[in-house]
Amino acid sequence: MGGPPVRGHLQRWGAVYLVLLLFLGSLVGQFATQLLEFSSDQQAHHQPFEWADFFIAFGQATFENWQSEFLQLAIQATLLGAMGHVMFKAASRDQERMESKIDAIGRSVQALLERDDR
Repeated sequence: MGGPPVRGHLQRWGAVYLVLLLFLGSLVGQFATQLLEFSSDQQAHHQPFEWADFFIAFGQATFENWQSEFLQLAIQATLLGAMGHVMFKAASRDQERMESKIDAIGRSVQALLERDDR
């Protein structure tokens, strides 16, 4: 009915796999660029390259990056939520105004119909 099971699974979960692939790609890219930068810094200071020091610097840079991204996401979500609340409040007022106008038109039509019935 929905095609082969693999195709259905990919249609359902494909976006998750894509985001995971992009995340892993960015993490590998950050690892490679930071490895080159750390290595060149160590050579510039005439110090030996040590993996333990690199992993500490890599972890610190990664978590600083994630912290700033999550902070940015939290601020955006908060502002969008507040704007949505303001916009829905304005839409609610507009809807109440339209309903009162429709009610007034309905009363006018009702009054005209009652007057014509007499």
